[in-house]
Amino acid sequence: MDVQLVTFGEPLIRLSVPRGIPMAHARSFDAYVGGSELNVAIAASYLGVSCKFVSKVPAKGPGQMVVAAARANGVDASDIVISQRGRVGLYFHDFGASQRPASVTYDRFPSTFQSVTTDEVDWERILGGARVFHSSGITAALGAGALGTLQAGVDTAKRMNVTVSFDINYRSALWSPTACREALEPILKKVDVLFTSMGDLRTVLGINAPSLAAALPDLASLGIPIIAGVYNDPDFRGAPWIAQAFVRGEIITEQRDFTVDTVDRIGAGDAFAAGFVRGYLGRDIEAALRYGTAMMALKNSMLGDYCWATIDDVDEFLLGSAAMVKR
Repeated sequence: MDVQLVTFGEPLIRLSVPRGIPMAHARSFDAYVGGSELNVAIAASYLGVSCKFVSKVPAKGPGQMVVAAARANGVDASDIVISQRGRVGLYFHDFGASQRPASVTYDRFPSTFQSVTTDEVDWERILGGARVFHSSGITAALGAGALGTLQAGVDTAKRMNVTVSFDINYRSALWSPTACREALEPILKKVDVLFTSMGDLRTVLGINAPSLAAALPDLASLGIPIIAGVYNDPDFRGAPWIAQAFVRGEIITEQRDFTVDTVDRIGAGDAFAAGFVRGYLGRDIEAALRYGTAMMALKNSMLGDYCWATIDDVDEFLLGSAAMVKR
């Protein structure tokens, strides 16, 4: 079967301190493999989507962890470039508590992935038969090689009529809003499905609005066919998350009145993207929003960076009340 979803990005290994232990007093860590684009591929794989993860890792140690995690979770790892040099990026995570904020500290420079070059990735072959190509602004921020290889992938996808899916995923530790906007401008012109938070719209694109619906004129000016995101809206009482999609001038809203006990919120946005892509592949944007919202909620109940929920888990979760609103 042809691969339906191809993702491209940097894998990371998360080292989390046990709950209740501040980072300064840590004596042990729990290790998790992740990274935004790998998270999306793994979560989508559990939803029945055929996925491939493209990246670059060192041959030994943590690089083997990345390849093994992808394969163990049903993702094709055959086009991960293997290098004899370098390292996998790390980040240290403290869960925090209600009285103490959670924290993340990155140790990712220089990673093997940041040395990737366009001649190491055969996009024509990799994207042959694929339906969606997904990456993010994190990848674009990781140096000229990563940005150039991403741009080549986007260009090839457009030429081959493969849908380009992209998450702004702005990280202030990696670059400034201006640098991000300048680098992403040529990419966004070719994006078909954009994932964003309202904060990223404001910081990177200068669109200041409480919801996608309120930003309708500005969204139309971007020329991107589909823009999707999740946010809190005081106009929708009782719903912790409101998912909306701008679809060629129309706003579709998914409202859920469930509450969620959060075990681990990392990777929730990636889970939303995976669920949305699952619905998009079925050419159903309303289903995409439902799946995305459910996956985001379910990810909060799971330790680690990615969501293991299956399509049956999602369908069962969605048996609760919901309202779909078109504007």
